[in-house]
Amino acid sequence: MKIYTRNVKTTIPSGSPVEINLWDAWEELDKFPSIEVFKEGFIGFVNGKGEVIQFIRLSSELWLTDVPKVESEKFLFSQQVEVPHQVVKRLIERFYLEEDWKSILVVPKTISLGGRHDSSKILWFLGVIELILVILLALIIRSYVLK
Repeated sequence: MKIYTRNVKTTIPSGSPVEINLWDAWEELDKFPSIEVFKEGFIGFVNGKGEVIQFIRLSSELWLTDVPKVESEKFLFSQQVEVPHQVVKRLIERFYLEEDWKSILVVPKTISLGGRHDSSKILWFLGVIELILVILLALIIRSYVLK
C-alpha cells in the first residue's frame, strides 16, 4: 500500500505516493490532525489494485472518507461518508489486505465534483427507526407480561 498526505509536518504528493505498511498507516491515522488544527490536511492511500481512498479528519473521532471514481485518468464522481476513527482503522486494514473494504462504508453518498453531504438527515432517520424498534419491543414485552 502507498500513502500520500498533507499535514502540518509532511507533504507527500498524490502523484508520488510512498510505500507504507499497515502498522505505520495506523500510526499516521492516529496522529493525523483534524481540520480544526490544520484546515488543508488530508491523507490518502493507494492499494495494490490501484484503488484509492482518502480522508479528512473532521474531529478527533470523526473522518470524512472519500472514494474517488476515476476512469481513463478522468474524475467521474466521488463517494463520501463520515465514519468514526475506529471504523477508518478497520477500513484501512481491509484496504491494505485488498479484502472487501467498501462494505464498511455502510451509507455512502455519491457526490458530484467532490461536494460534502449532510449526514444529519441520515442520523435523524436512523434515530426514528431506532425509536420505532424500541416501541415495538416494549409492546411485545407488554403483551407477554399481560398474558
